[in-house]
Amino acid sequence: QVEHIGSGKISLVATLGNINVNSTVTQSGSGDLLIEAYDGAILMNSVGRINTDSGLLDIRATGNITLSLVSSLTGDVFIKSELESIRYLTGFTGANILSSTRAQIEVAKIAQFTVDATSILVNDRVIFRGSASNLIFIQLYFG
Repeated sequence: QVEHIGSGKISLVATLGNINVNSTVTQSGSGDLLIEAYDGAILMNSVGRINTDSGLLDIRATGNITLSLVSSLTGDVFIKSELESIRYLTGFTGANILSSTRAQIEVAKIAQFTVDATSILVNDRVIFRGSASNLIFIQLYFG
C-alpha cells in the first residue's frame, strides 16, 4: 500500500516493464498522483485501487491498462493508453472509474469499462449518463 497525505505530487513511474497494482495507491491530500508505464502496461488486480482526494489522477501507459477501481473525490481523472486498450478487469463488478468531474480517456484500440460520473470524454467524444443513478458502460473500438 502506498499513501501520501499532503499537497505534493506523487509519481510512480516505470521506465521499462509493467506496473502491477495489487493494493491501494492513494494521494490523500490536494496533490496530484501520476502512475506511468513508459514502455509497458498498468495492470490492476481485484483488490488494486488508485485514489486521489482533490488532486489530478493521471494514469498513462504505452501498453494495456486493466482497471479495477480508480477514483477521485473532486479532482480530475485522466487515463491514457498510447498504443493499446483500456479495459475493465474480468470479474470486477461495479464502476471502474469514479469521478465527480468529467473523466478524460485517450485510447488507441479498445475502451471497455464502467464509469460513475455525469459524463466522460473518450477520444474527444463526450458521453453523458441518462440519470444520476445510472452507470455508463463504455465499449468502443478504434482503429
